[in-house]
Amino acid sequence: PLQSTQNQANIATQIDVYPSFTDGDLFIEGLDGETKITLYNSKGKRMIVRKQKGDKAYFSLANFANGEYLLQIEMKEQVKICKILKY
Repeated sequence: PLQSTQNQANIATQIDVYPSFTDGDLFIEGLDGETKITLYNSKGKRMIVRKQKGDKAYFSLANFANGEYLLQIEMKEQVKICKILKY
């Protein structure tokens, strides 16, 4: 279940997720403290759930099917959701 909150704008400028169009590698920067990162496929199935500490994260999507994914980042009771396209 994806959540959207009013706090999305607060962390949206702080966190960088790139590239949004990828053949495998996904990088996240600007994290602060304990962060929960969840990747959902286009059908809403959770593919990855990771609790992350530190200011950066890396994911390899190389073994995932091509398609659209949603990345949900929860940090300090705030949520950011990004669309990722795997080709």
